[in-house]
Amino acid sequence: EARRSGEGEAISRWVTVDEDPSSLKRLVYHVWDLLAVGGAPRPGFVLLDAGGGSGLLSVIACLMGASRAIVIDTNRHLMDFLLAVAPRLAPGARIEGHLRDVTRSGLPDASVDVVLCNEALSHMIDVEKFLEEANRVLRPGGRLVISDSNNESNPQVRRNRIREWERFERPAHDG
Repeated sequence: EARRSGEGEAISRWVTVDEDPSSLKRLVYHVWDLLAVGGAPRPGFVLLDAGGGSGLLSVIACLMGASRAIVIDTNRHLMDFLLAVAPRLAPGARIEGHLRDVTRSGLPDASVDVVLCNEALSHMIDVEKFLEEANRVLRPGGRLVISDSNNESNPQVRRNRIREWERFERPAHDG
């Protein structure tokens, strides 16, 4: 129960802006920047929020023009929060929440325009399987956007993360 309470408090900090209205503004700009990576998607894009937790980034994406957002996460408490709050934050938005592993999305091939993985890659057990799944569900010309700086206090996670980012940043001809 203590963990559930702590999660709820963390979530409420994201959606409560009375004390610091600039925090919501920063979050909106963060989502805008993530979606603009490699070129802003066209209005009406379909978003897969891989490891999207509470789905707040998906809510903002819908307010910015996504026609549909699919949030996949394994945390039941965050998914319950998403399903309870999203309709109030973005009435009429098509936001779906699925409690499952992102390596098995259950989505059809070539069905999304953007796969967003924000602060979730470091929690994945099999990054390769996630990348394969992202590639499978992306439409031709779609975008995979990964932003992650989590868990840097754990030395093993930090070493793994450095190796993963080196793979992404290495030119294709280097193997």
